[in-house]
Amino acid sequence: MRGNVYHWQYIGTLTIRTLLSETVFLNMVVGQELSGRRRLPEKMFTASESFSSFRQQSLRRQSNLMKGIDLVSVSLYYLLGLGYTFLLAWGLFQSKKAGFFDYTNVLLLVIVGLIYDNVVIALGSSIGEGALLQQVSYARYWIHAFFTPTLILFAWSLSWKLQLPWAHRMYGKAFSFLLTIAVILYELLVTLRGLELEPNWENGVLTYESTAAEGIPVMVVVVTLFIAMTGVFLIKKFRFPWLLIGTAIMIGGGIAGAVFPDFPMMNGLEFIFIVSLLITRQFVIQQAALSSSTFSSS
Repeated sequence: MRGNVYHWQYIGTLTIRTLLSETVFLNMVVGQELSGRRRLPEKMFTASESFSSFRQQSLRRQSNLMKGIDLVSVSLYYLLGLGYTFLLAWGLFQSKKAGFFDYTNVLLLVIVGLIYDNVVIALGSSIGEGALLQQVSYARYWIHAFFTPTLILFAWSLSWKLQLPWAHRMYGKAFSFLLTIAVILYELLVTLRGLELEPNWENGVLTYESTAAEGIPVMVVVVTLFIAMTGVFLIKKFRFPWLLIGTAIMIGGGIAGAVFPDFPMMNGLEFIFIVSLLITRQFVIQQAALSSSTFSSS
C-alpha cells in the first residue's frame, strides 16, 4: 500500500512540474509578442525542444510506474548485486593465496557476470522499455554464454589441486577443456544465433527476454552435473559435503521452477550455490597450505 501511495505522489509531482513549466513558457512567449519588444529568440525554441524531450521522458517514467513497479522485487535484485560484490571481494582475497594465474579464478568471471545481471534487472524498470535496456540485456546473454561454462574448468581445477586421480590423467584434463569449449560453441550456435529480445514485466520488474521457445537448458544441465560429480568425489575422499549441497539446492530450485513457473527464489538459490563454490575453494586452499606445511616439515 505504501508503495502505491509513493508511486501516485511521484506521478502527481511530475504532472504539477509539467503544468507549471508549460505555463511559464507560454507566459514568456505571449508577453514578448504583446510587448513587441523583439522577436522570439532561437534559443527559446531550443529550450522548448529540450522541454519537450524532458516531458516525453517524464511520461515514459509515468507509464512504467503505472505498470506497477514492485519496489520489493527491485530492491531484492539490488541486494543480490551488492551481495555478489562482497562475494567478489572474498574471491579476490582467496586469489591472493591461490595465485591469480589459477584456473579457479574463472569463478570470479562468473561472479562479475552475476553482478552485471542483477544490476541490469534492478535498473530495468527505471530505464524503461527501449533500445538502451535492450542492448544492455543482450550483453547479459553473451556474458552468460561465455562465463558460465568455465565452471567446468573450476571443478576440474579443484579436483586437480586435491590430487583426485581422474583430474591428473590426461583424458580428464582434455575432457574438461573440450567440454567447456563445446558448451560455449553450443551457446553461440544455438542460443545466441538469431537471438531476439522482447520486454517482459514480471513481479513488477522489467527485463528483456528471449522470444524463442524455452527448451532444455543444455549448458546449465551439463555444468551442474559436472560440478555435482566433483562434489561426490569430495565427499568420498574428504567428507566435504558443501559443494554437493550447494549443487543439490540449485537442482532443487530448478525443479521447483519447472513445476511452479512463478517460483520466486531461484536467484537467491543461485547466490547460495556461488557461496558453496567459494567455500569449496577456501577448503582447497587450506588443504594445499596444509600439504605444503607437511611436506616442508618432513
